[in-house]
Amino acid sequence: MNIRALLTGRLVLAIPSLFIMTLFACTFASTGSATEFQDGQLSGSISGKVTNALDGHPLQGVHVAATVFVGDYSWSLITTVETDAGGFYTLADLPVATGPPPPPQPLWMGSVWDPSGYYFISAYTDDGSYAPVSYGNYVAITSPGQSVSGIDMAMTPTCSGAAPDLRLIVGDIYWGSYADYQARRLSVAYTIADAGTSRAVNVKITGASNSNGVTLTTAVPSFQGYLGLGGNLQTTLVYDVPEGVSWFQTSVHATAEDPCGNQFVYPPAD
Repeated sequence: MNIRALLTGRLVLAIPSLFIMTLFACTFASTGSATEFQDGQLSGSISGKVTNALDGHPLQGVHVAATVFVGDYSWSLITTVETDAGGFYTLADLPVATGPPPPPQPLWMGSVWDPSGYYFISAYTDDGSYAPVSYGNYVAITSPGQSVSGIDMAMTPTCSGAAPDLRLIVGDIYWGSYADYQARRLSVAYTIADAGTSRAVNVKITGASNSNGVTLTTAVPSFQGYLGLGGNLQTTLVYDVPEGVSWFQTSVHATAEDPCGNQFVYPPAD
């Protein structure tokens, strides 16, 4: 596959013998600490989901932090977690609130309220690909064991215009079954990996250029998914290999978008 740095050349694949699995490993391309609070009494949780503000898809690997007001205009970080593949997070073992319930938001000039023990929830990314965001209200754990859910946030992407840096790893090359062997349908497992410099959205396999009369039988375009920083996607492509062919070259083509919706073609045009 030739996904940008991901695809900088043609891949030579050897055709395996009947039922012999061949591993062809090849890469194309050269919670923060918790602060004890309220006498160390830990209890309760806050959970929610973080999404892209432009298209609503979930964001993986986003840092979500819980800070708490401790008086004298001072805030203390309690814990930090990362969102999972579905964009979900859970801030667990949170102390209960010590101050009185908050007044209606927003606070007007002259309002007085002691928010001790109330949480300020925020989200940010290491690479700055999304603007930091915070939940629009204070969140309280008011009783031991309480779980507060639905604290969702939408992040606006900030894009440099550079293409996501994707890499390709080739896995098993195999006949999927005896019927596939007889029909000369060869399966090749691939991993599309993010190099850790940007996020890729709406990744699709769009085709493959092959030598020796080999054709791609997998239907394209084939949607693969979304890639967070350092994430990867697994896919398998099936090729029709003519009788007598023992090897062939393949260059797999794909498209992907950055979080702002800008589309890039892999391999890039010369």
